[in-house]
Amino acid sequence: MFAEKFENLIIKYPDEAQALQRVSAYFRDMENRKGDLYMKVVLDPSRLFDITKAPDFATLSRLIAVLLSEKVLARELLVESPQGSGIASFSNVSEIPEEMHDPFRDVNFHVSLENIKTIYRPIGS
Repeated sequence: MFAEKFENLIIKYPDEAQALQRVSAYFRDMENRKGDLYMKVVLDPSRLFDITKAPDFATLSRLIAVLLSEKVLARELLVESPQGSGIASFSNVSEIPEEMHDPFRDVNFHVSLENIKTIYRPIGS
């Protein structure tokens, strides 16, 4: 189970233990309710902030760094159309083209910071 990945992390990172327990509980609940569909979960920083109940953004940043370095979550950069629909995700900024096609409106648009959203996805077992 994915949530079991957190057991060792909670011991290894005692300063982040409470937040890690909350993330673990979130994924355990997701697994219990939806099975392997937890792998399709997409979390943005504000959702992680809500789940972890981090007291501040510095704590959230440390927690995200732990989850990334321990290969629990993967960071992606999602390019959204100007209307807000996700079009494609990339692993780093250098991969993002300057212009993309919006298949929903059948137009090309210039990619700007307003079109790029950081998201996190669970990494499989």
